[in-house]
Amino acid sequence: MRAPNKEQVNVADDPQRLGCVTASRVHDLMSKTKTGYSKTREDYMRELVGQRLTGKREKQFTSAAMQRGIDLEPEAKEAYEARTGLFVEDPPFMLHPKILMFGASPDGLIELDGDLMGLLEIKCMGQKNHVDFMLAKRIPIRYQRQMIAQCSCTGARIVDFAAFNPDFPQGCDFVVQRFEPSEEQIIELEEEVILFLEELDKMETQLRNLKNGK
Repeated sequence: MRAPNKEQVNVADDPQRLGCVTASRVHDLMSKTKTGYSKTREDYMRELVGQRLTGKREKQFTSAAMQRGIDLEPEAKEAYEARTGLFVEDPPFMLHPKILMFGASPDGLIELDGDLMGLLEIKCMGQKNHVDFMLAKRIPIRYQRQMIAQCSCTGARIVDFAAFNPDFPQGCDFVVQRFEPSEEQIIELEEEVILFLEELDKMETQLRNLKNGK
C-alpha cells in the first residue's frame, strides 16, 4: 500500500511553513461577516505572529476525523489512479514564486495532456458531508478557496477535487469533481493574501519593537 506523504504528515517540523500563510487556511483570512472580516482572520494573524516571534509552531490538535483523513489519503490516491489512469505524485510544500510567505501543499500533482499540470485535493469526509457533496455536487467555499490558493502557488489551473469514503458502496465511495478557477478568482485571492501579509508584518514589527523597548 502507498505510504503517506511525509511532507503532509510532518507539518510541524517544516521550517518553510513557519509564519507562512498556507492554502488550507486562506478561508480563515478571507471570511467575512455583515460588518467586515470575521474573527478567524485576526486569530490566524496572531497565530502566525506567534510563530514568527518564537520560531516555533505549537502542536496542533488532531481530531479523530482529521486523523482518519490522514490515514485514508494513500488509499484515496490509489483509488484515483485506478479509476482515472493518472499517476499521482506526492509534492513538497510549494512557496508562491512572487508572494513571500505564502505557500501550498496539494495532496497530489497530476500530469494531464502533454506538459499540463493539474492538482489533486482529497477530502475524506464523514457520512453526512459525503452524502451532502454527492447530492449537491457543489464544492464548499472553504475548499474552493484552498484550491484557488494552490493554483496561485503552483501555477496549475486545474484541480480534481476527490471526496473519498470507503464505507460507501462502489460508485458512491469515490466522487471526483474538476475545479478550474478563473483568473479573476486567483487575482482576488492574491490581493486578499497580500493585504493580510502586510498587516501581519506590521503587527510583527510592532511587537518586536515592544520587545526592544521602543
